[in-house]
Formats: sequence, structure tokens, C-alpha cells
Amino acid sequence: MMVEYIGLLSDVDPLFVKFNTAQMLGHALTKDSYININPHVERLNLYVLLIGKSYFGRKTVIQDIISDFYPQEVMLPNESSAEKFIANLAETPDGVWFYGEFSKILKHVNKGGYLSSIAETLNDLYKYERPEYKRAIMNEEYVIKKPYPIFNTTLTPEVLQKTVEPEMMDGGLFGRLILVPGKKGTGGRKPISKDAIHLENNLKKIFRKLEKMNLNIKFDISHDGFKLIDKIEEELVHRDKVSSIAGRYGQATIKLSAIICFSELIGSLVCVNNSKNSKKSNNSNNSNYQFTNCTYITKITNFTNLTIETWHIEEAYEMIKPCIDFAETLYDYSIMNKKHIIKVREYIKDNFPIARSTLMQYCNLDKRQVIEAEQTLEEQNIIDMLYFKKRKKNGTLSKPTVYYCLYDYVGDKCTTCKYKEPCAAFKNKYKGK
Repeated sequence: MMVEYIGLLSDVDPLFVKFNTAQMLGHALTKDSYININPHVERLNLYVLLIGKSYFGRKTVIQDIISDFYPQEVMLPNESSAEKFIANLAETPDGVWFYGEFSKILKHVNKGGYLSSIAETLNDLYKYERPEYKRAIMNEEYVIKKPYPIFNTTLTPEVLQKTVEPEMMDGGLFGRLILVPGKKGTGGRKPISKDAIHLENNLKKIFRKLEKMNLNIKFDISHDGFKLIDKIEEELVHRDKVSSIAGRYGQATIKLSAIICFSELIGSLVCVNNSKNSKKSNNSNNSNYQFTNCTYITKITNFTNLTIETWHIEEAYEMIKPCIDFAETLYDYSIMNKKHIIKVREYIKDNFPIARSTLMQYCNLDKRQVIEAEQTLEEQNIIDMLYFKKRKKNGTLSKPTVYYCLYDYVGDKCTTCKYKEPCAAFKNKYKGK
């Protein structure tokens, strides 16, 4: 419902919506809810770093929309003083902190500046099980009782690539933060529809009711669910570049699977999915979801036990996969001096087939850098370089133009590719394919 609602307001990446909504449901579940899994129970709080282009990444847009769903009293002020942050948490242990650009804190973490204590505190509190957390700053001691913070921040990929160091990828706060990459929006203004207003009103009713319920839910995992978790964690062990982060993302997958299970329960209580029903009531709106009655949420009590099934884990893992992929790319940037090679690789992956001239323009690289990247990526069997001659208006052929595609790519893009015929001719002539 949240994906549909925010999709009516903005072209923000649905992955941003899912992670922000998961955070909000995790907060509503409170620290008293938990997943029954060894070696220690898992709580449902999440830290999220939204990564996207300036303006068109819609990072601030999603923060603004989502923050309006939280109770005002749990929202922490957006200041950068380490002392104030910890003092605020002492007053509001389950505080929700929407921080702007993470770059300021990140630079302090990298250089050991005074704001690094914020990162240390967030890191300590992510999975803190004791009843009180004490922190002394500037000769004053702060006591945070039953801490359960939610942290949400943003950054552009360019700043992250320039700032991150390989050591930071091995743990600490960076391992707790889920790096969520978002695709940039396409733009375009439009009026706010009645469907959006209808969904907003109903969703706010749901979340306000959940926040007042002081939930205390135990999540068990089915036998097949445990087998799938073991299989996923075995896969993550082989993500050698970012093994520490991948391991933490395995934990995040378990948290997300519980939140998805809880979301499924709420949906079954408060709405009917119209897309799965052929008949709609006469007074229904155009939304895929027909809201019924928010009061049915009261069926959830502190005696409610939920079971996480394999489909909840699968959906959670699908959310996490692009985050791990991004972490691997970030690691490549952090260890390579010639970062333009990775820049070219990622741009081709996102935009193939593409002309060399277009890539040079959008990646802001000179010919020497592009040729060096081409040689490296061809040798690694990551890209194919194709040479086509365009037909001019007068019927003559132009000089050969260099185009990039993924190595040996055969897929959906081939059916609609405008270079389909010259590509086939080139490969038949030079590659024997």
C-alpha cells in the first residue's frame, strides 16, 4: 500500500519506499518484539542509508513523506552535535533520527573527528540488550533506558565513493547501515490524485493505531525457513569482497522477513487486495487495495505469535540483494586508484547498449581514461565493444562508431534494441556468432 501511495506522489525508487516502510513497521513493533533465533534474539530496528543522485534521487522526498507518518514525539532534531544527539536519545530512547547528508558524519568517522562519537553510539545501540546504556561526554553522563533508535540518512554515490575507505567496509556502523541504492526519477509534475489522499488517510490510521499499541510480538521461524536462512548465509560467505557487510546483511534479511510477515498480517486485517478480486464494491476507489476497518488491528495482541515462512525470507532477500551488489561496487571504488574504470563499468551495466561518445559525456571522462577502461573491461569479459557505421541522410555511411554492450549478452533488451541488425552482422563477421 505504501509503494502504491508514494508512487502516486513521486517517481521515487520503490526500493526506497520498501526500506523506509520496513523501518517504520520495525519502530511500531517496539523493542519488546523479537525473533526467536540463536545466538541471541533479533530485534526489529533498522539503520538505512539512502544512496541516490542529487535532487533526482528523491532521497529527501521519501524522507519528508515517511517522517510525517511517525508520531511527532519520537522525531529527534536534525542537529550534528554529538552531545545533543545523545542527550536527545536519553529523553527519547526509541527516537527516530532523519539525518540529511551523511557526508559530514562520514568524514569525521574517517578522520576520528568529534562527530565520530555519534557513529560509535549508533553502532553500540543497534543491538543493545541491557536495560540502560551510559555514555559520558564532556564530563557529563547520559543514561539511555531501553534504547531502540531508528536512523535514516542519505548520500550521493559520488560523495560515498570519494570518502569511503576499505577499512570502513569491514564493520562498525558501516556494517549496520543498509546501503540502499536508488535509481533516479524521470521528473514530471502532476496534481495529487484522490486515490493518493484516500490511501494516505487510511495508512496514517493504520500506523497511528500501531504506534499506540505497545506491541510485544514473538516471531518464530518455520523449519523450512531456517533451512533457507542457512542457504542464504552460505551464499553470503562467498561474497569475499564484503564478507563483513554481507554477514550483517544476512542478519538484516532475518529482520526484514519478520517485518514482511507482520506487514502481511496487517494487510489481511485492514484491507482487501482488489487486484486479486474480480468484483469491487461500488464505492471503491481506483486503488489496488480496498480499505475495510482499522479497528480489526486490535486482533493483534501481546499474545500474538507469528511464524516467518520461506516466502517472507525470499522477499526480504530480494530487497537486500541490490544493497549487497552496491556494497561490492563501493568496495571496488575504495581499493582502486583508477576509479574511472569502475565508473565506466557501472554506467555501461545500467545503460547498455550505449555509444562511446555518450558515455564520455555523462561520465565526464577523457579519451585516455575511456580507452584504458575499455581495455580492462574487455580483458575481464565484462563488456563487448561493437563498431557500427551509421547511415547518413544522403545515404552514405559514416565512420565507424564504438558502442558498448555487456559481454555475450542475450536478453530482453535484444528484442527492442535499435542496433539489433548491425550487432548481429558485426558478431557474425568478427566473432563467428
